[in-house]
Amino acid sequence: MLKKHYLLFLWISFTTVFCVSAQQPEITLKAERKSLADVLSILSTQYHFTFAYSTDQVNVNQQVSVSFQQENIETVLRKLFAGTDISYSVNGTQVVLFKNRNHRYIISGRVREKGTGELLIGVIVNTDPPKAGSITNGYGFYSLSLPEGVYQLQFNYLGFNPIVKTINLSGSMALDLDMEASSQLAELIVSDQNVSTKGTLNTIDVPLKAMNEVPMILGEKDVVKYIMLMPGLQKGNEGNSYMYVRGGSADQNLILMDDAVIYNAYHYLGLSSLFSGSELRSAELIKGGFSAKYGGRLSSVLTMNLKDGNREHFGGEATMGVISSKIMLEGPIIKNKSSFMVSAKKSYINTVSKWVTDESDNTLGYSFYDIHAKVSTDIGPRNRLMVSGYYGNDALATGSDPNLSSKDDGISWGNRVVSMRWNHQFSGKLFSNTSLSYSNYQSRVAFGTYDITQGVSSSAIQSGISDLTLKTDVDYWLTGFQRIKTGVGVTRQFFTPTTTLKTTSTSSESSNRSTANQLFAYGEYDATIVKNFLLITGVRLSAYQNTTSYIRLEPRLNLVYTLPRNWGVNLGYALMNQYVHLISTFNGLGLPSDIWMSTDDKISPQQSQQLNAGLCKKKIWGSPFSLATEVYYKYISDMAVLREGASFFQMVPLYPGQPVLTDWRELLTQGDCRSYGIELLLKKEGNHLSGWISYTLSKTEMKVADINLGRSYPANYDRRHDLGIYLNYKTGRHFAVATNWLYGSGYPISLPVGEYFPSQHDLNLGSGNFSGTRFDIEAKNNYRMKPYHRMDVSIQYHHVIARKIKSTIELSAFNVYNRANAFYYQVVNKDDSNGNSERVLRQTSLFTILPSLSWTIQF
Repeated sequence: MLKKHYLLFLWISFTTVFCVSAQQPEITLKAERKSLADVLSILSTQYHFTFAYSTDQVNVNQQVSVSFQQENIETVLRKLFAGTDISYSVNGTQVVLFKNRNHRYIISGRVREKGTGELLIGVIVNTDPPKAGSITNGYGFYSLSLPEGVYQLQFNYLGFNPIVKTINLSGSMALDLDMEASSQLAELIVSDQNVSTKGTLNTIDVPLKAMNEVPMILGEKDVVKYIMLMPGLQKGNEGNSYMYVRGGSADQNLILMDDAVIYNAYHYLGLSSLFSGSELRSAELIKGGFSAKYGGRLSSVLTMNLKDGNREHFGGEATMGVISSKIMLEGPIIKNKSSFMVSAKKSYINTVSKWVTDESDNTLGYSFYDIHAKVSTDIGPRNRLMVSGYYGNDALATGSDPNLSSKDDGISWGNRVVSMRWNHQFSGKLFSNTSLSYSNYQSRVAFGTYDITQGVSSSAIQSGISDLTLKTDVDYWLTGFQRIKTGVGVTRQFFTPTTTLKTTSTSSESSNRSTANQLFAYGEYDATIVKNFLLITGVRLSAYQNTTSYIRLEPRLNLVYTLPRNWGVNLGYALMNQYVHLISTFNGLGLPSDIWMSTDDKISPQQSQQLNAGLCKKKIWGSPFSLATEVYYKYISDMAVLREGASFFQMVPLYPGQPVLTDWRELLTQGDCRSYGIELLLKKEGNHLSGWISYTLSKTEMKVADINLGRSYPANYDRRHDLGIYLNYKTGRHFAVATNWLYGSGYPISLPVGEYFPSQHDLNLGSGNFSGTRFDIEAKNNYRMKPYHRMDVSIQYHHVIARKIKSTIELSAFNVYNRANAFYYQVVNKDDSNGNSERVLRQTSLFTILPSLSWTIQF
């Protein structure tokens, strides 16, 4: 009997619910920017629903835009109240609205520099006491998720006055802020809960204003040279600006300017890079703990963002130096909405060299120029468009014969870069950046001769690589201290290694042109999962297709733990893949005689695995000193190198009819590289005396089956000890004195242990040939050059000429005690007074003491 009553009750309940549901109408409604009260009134009058709520608890004045097509009341209410703190309960045609006490609100916005409108990257935003935290992304955007309440928000950024703002949070809000630069170096206050990777040696932020105080060669300010003063990067590279990071080669560094790739960021002989700093808003080097956002290189990522331009007033900076001058101009196009920045740099080394040499001497036929430009504009409150570019070129005339042009006998190289980026804010938690970029790099090395009877004969090696990339990056802020990053992109690459022979009457060309496609996608999760413990984990997927296809998965992991009393530890792992290879005959000579080649069915992609662990201590015993140390181990497989005895000259027809190789890949072989070391950085902050001591102890060795009989040998850029000391003293508002001293153990080189006279049938020479003496080299890189060391000093005088016009005069000296550091060595004959000849090793040095004077005006 009880069972029957139970079944009857279920049947009545089911039919009641079914009938009530059947009676509920299907709703069709469209409303544009109407208040919730208006929408509820329409539902009440047209569809006969009754709404009950308290105006003290439910805000029905907020505007909404909705569209419904034959949907039930549950679906309508769910969409109508999405993103609000309103909950509901439906009973037939009766609807009760009430406030959701567990609802979280979003505080989001952008942080800019006061007076210029420049977006600030890396501003730390957190609550006090710690409930949530965020760091502004590459476009100055931040987001916090918090429940209703009263909070104190803290905004902290190195070199800027901190801001504390009290807010009464009762709904989602946009909060944009302007931060004012401090006249003194402000201490960065970081909440214990808001853990960051900035304290580790894996990431180096370049302080662009402080960088201008560091003495550099001929007074040429340079972002890359400044970075090289840090541990983990080689410092004393005579005549070479290439970066060697933690045992990686020069091509294993990803250099980005506004999301576009820069393939050669250096001028000849290490005079400077393409970036002096005045055109930049930020610069950051990552050499460990890599984000899944970055790929395609093995050793480091150098990201540089051009200035957007001052949105409030016109201004600029001009510098006149010994070998070059530069000017940067910026200003608003539409005040507080759009702006521009343009920067140009031009050398006049040719003119200077004519002044200091006799008319009969050959002057250095070298010149370069750089042009940076950017335009940015806001398109409504949620969209922003930026277009930026770089155009530059270097040219070196190596011949002295007036019958030969620089194209017939000379070296030239240059970059062409354009990027367009669109920022879109979907909501207070969701932000995206879509970029379309084009990068082109071309280099040409020509060797010319001239004969009265045959005319001009010129052979040339030309290398070109171009990228066209479309990608989208998305940041999604979760509650508390959590964020998800994801992105996808595609790249089309073009490679044009070419050799040419040109005579007065004929011209021929041989090229190994190829095209490749790359797809990539990544996802990353950043979170402070427990107090003081930051977890960054992600994975990147890349696919590369040329004559064959490769698909690679790249896991990333980075852990940072902040201990009491300003101690911190970190641990990182990264697997990276690289699908392009840079091959150079003149490694280390600062010449752009490089060939970029693609991975294909004969050349495998490079792959690295790096493990690093670090320890840091801030405010040692309460002092302004901090100490950081890092150990790392890196293993690289399938590095492409020239075969033993191979040379680019085997591809170049030096005269008509000469047999040459036709495939660049025949010059190459691949092997493995292992590098490990320890880095130390002792740093002092202060208003008067500041500086640091950096030291790296490392070892990098190669193992290639076709080289050195398959035995391990030191890499060409292996350096056991690398030491740098930098000090800066400011006497007051006007004078600043700076000095740095660099030391590095010598690079490995291959020197002969004897010589022999090959027979007529020496297999290396070919039957019937004879060619003097040959050197006997027992092992590759069996000796080392002399240690490198030098000291540089500078004195700066700062003065305010007039309102908003600042002047800086700098007198500096490079290599003040005139150390003769080795550029390269040669084995030559030396005759004594008796006419006897002996073999000796001759050292060639490049730079002696180089004084310089420069004048900078800021307005």
